[in-house]
Amino acid sequence: MNSMDLTFRNASLSDHECITPLIRAFYKEESLVFPETTLNDNLNQLLGEDGPGFIFLARESGNAVGYAVLTLGFSIEFGGKFLLLDELYLVPAQRGIGNGRLFLEFLCDVGLRTEAKALRLEALRTSAQVAKFYTQFGFVLDSRDLMTKRLV
Repeated sequence: MNSMDLTFRNASLSDHECITPLIRAFYKEESLVFPETTLNDNLNQLLGEDGPGFIFLARESGNAVGYAVLTLGFSIEFGGKFLLLDELYLVPAQRGIGNGRLFLEFLCDVGLRTEAKALRLEALRTSAQVAKFYTQFGFVLDSRDLMTKRLV
């Protein structure tokens, strides 16, 4: 497979059927609970007009082979709007050949076009390979830990 064959585009409401299996595969790989009951509503919010973020599809020869979710945030620390790379997934056959780097370059370009001041992400602490990938791309491990309190 040649990484030059990969293309990226904004997902639309009509892409539910090709996004859902990719999300399911990502959640299985990351040992996350798949959001069966809320997924359609969440996709509709992200893919709708003026949603809280974006979903992008990676495609090869017309087939969806990955996706990324960027959500919008604002930070005084960063001087304004930032994007959170909430999810990034490529099918295993697309890894190790430069496609992750191409996808991140595309997402950074999206950030620049939307005038975001930073691109943030969360990654598993236990995956040295993932950490190495992101640090080689220029991401820096913050000195603070991400903490979560679910409100519902």
